[in-house]
Amino acid sequence: MADEHEIKHVNWTEVFSFTRIFKSCKMALHVSKMTLALAAIVLVFIFGWGLDRIWSIGNSYVRPGEIMDHCGKSDAAFEADKEGFEKGRLNEAVTLKYQTMLQFRSPDVYSAKLANADLRAAFNDAARKINDDAKTEKVTDLAQMQKQAKKDKVSWSRILSDAEKTFKEELSRIDEALDKAVPNAKTTINKMEITTEEKTTLIAEVEKAAKLAIAQKTRLAMEFQAEVDKVRGKPIFASFRAYEVGWLENALSAVRQGNITGGLTAYSARMDNKDRTTPPAVDAVPLAAVENAPGFLVCLLMCVQGFAWLFSEHWVFAALLTAFSLGVWALFGGAIYRVAALHAAREEKISIVHALKFSIDKFASFVTAPLLPVAIILVLALVMDVLVLLMNVPYLSAIYGLFVGALFFVFLLMGLAAAFLLAGLVGGGALMYPTIAVEGSDSFDAISRSFSYVLSRPWRAGLYGLVALVYGTITYLVVRLFV
Repeated sequence: MADEHEIKHVNWTEVFSFTRIFKSCKMALHVSKMTLALAAIVLVFIFGWGLDRIWSIGNSYVRPGEIMDHCGKSDAAFEADKEGFEKGRLNEAVTLKYQTMLQFRSPDVYSAKLANADLRAAFNDAARKINDDAKTEKVTDLAQMQKQAKKDKVSWSRILSDAEKTFKEELSRIDEALDKAVPNAKTTINKMEITTEEKTTLIAEVEKAAKLAIAQKTRLAMEFQAEVDKVRGKPIFASFRAYEVGWLENALSAVRQGNITGGLTAYSARMDNKDRTTPPAVDAVPLAAVENAPGFLVCLLMCVQGFAWLFSEHWVFAALLTAFSLGVWALFGGAIYRVAALHAAREEKISIVHALKFSIDKFASFVTAPLLPVAIILVLALVMDVLVLLMNVPYLSAIYGLFVGALFFVFLLMGLAAAFLLAGLVGGGALMYPTIAVEGSDSFDAISRSFSYVLSRPWRAGLYGLVALVYGTITYLVVRLFV
């Protein structure tokens, strides 16, 4: 009888079902999936780059540190800094133009970077002769230039363009001077009363320094571009992308260090201090202090703050970018999930064309699945706002006073509904696309299934999410070593 109940085999995959996540890396290394993902990323990048070009026509740029200021400063302080930056742009542009014009006339700034003394002397001689022969604009006093710019009402963008034009001319003169300096330096060395071996050594050093001079010229251009960015700022999409990528890299680094919840207290204090009239001390809420380094959750919250900045400061740009990105990921993301679903369930491989046909057929479901919960939350918020505004109407306020208790419970139920939808969206939003890809269902079924799974099994969903997070970080770091 004892033999009938003897355990002969244990299916560890069923016991530890989360281990199936470890197959995801092998599944991801598939040509069709990677091609579709690359196409989606490239399309979003091109669209964002195009929006930057359009918005730059109206001189709409992001000042240095603007996104972080929006996250940590009050609205009044943020607007004050923004206004101060706009007012100081003209003087900063004039200052940069003034410095560029001075540098344009003096070769010392660039020649000081040259590693060889013989090449440096020959370059200075050639540059001075070129400058003497060229017709250059007269350089006046900086204060006088700033005063004249304000008097003439010249825009900062025009002055900055003049500075860039002057700098390009400077680079062309550097090239011309280098072309003359190298043979002149060699000629000077050959005239020296030294041995042939010493001449050969010195000429070799000149040639080596001439090659390094190209890198020095590139470095000079990078330094100038950095100064231009301080005045003009950077394009919207480029700034947003750099901010989000930076915090995502911090999030991966936090997971690698096992830091998931670190910095939440400091982040909460930072957000609370935004609404204070009197700002706290500089070190009162150190977001990135060593003893309270931002963890994975804080990094994700900072990513959300980036989206908040984009929608509050450039809402038209944000709406266009979000709509296009959602459409692209509905098309290509749906195709990726379809390929992955058939690969995992049936070991069946389908072509990119067939996957795209499926995502086109279910395009409306893929688009509306993540939008419906957000739309319902916004409608609930709008209804509550309208009811509150109506309470301020003189004649209606007396009538509303009779139903204050009932309205309290209505607001409470609406808040609970919004919290329920938000929790389901955050926890189960990633399961909507797989549901549509596997079941071929509509957006309502995808929302129902994803929400019910997360809310009915929160601990299992949390465990799976944690394992996927750690495993995904490890695979990302391994892949990055070889790419």
